[in-house]
Amino acid sequence: MKLYKDYTTLEIILNKPCVIDDYCTLYPISMKDYNEFQKYIKYIMLSKKQLGLNSKDALLQSIVMASVYFSIERPFDASDDECLRILDLVLRDFCNMFQILTKKEINYNICG
Repeated sequence: MKLYKDYTTLEIILNKPCVIDDYCTLYPISMKDYNEFQKYIKYIMLSKKQLGLNSKDALLQSIVMASVYFSIERPFDASDDECLRILDLVLRDFCNMFQILTKKEINYNICG
């Protein structure tokens, strides 16, 4: 079955990577990473339509911000420190997820 351009389920079975328009290379999820990857499914299940975005809006940025918003018990009363703490957790999750998908080390620094 064709999944993306000429990338099929056979390539997944053979554990071959998928090159996305010379932009990045994604790898099938290995069995050893499957349970960890399950924690991050919540981030990739959202679409622009579900978030009420138009075609020009940044999906990844919107998913991060929505994840922060919905992770805070009372978002309108949250302190800046609480928002930054949650943002840090969400960004760490994204780094872990992309490390599994790209098989590359990904680091970030929330303070720039």
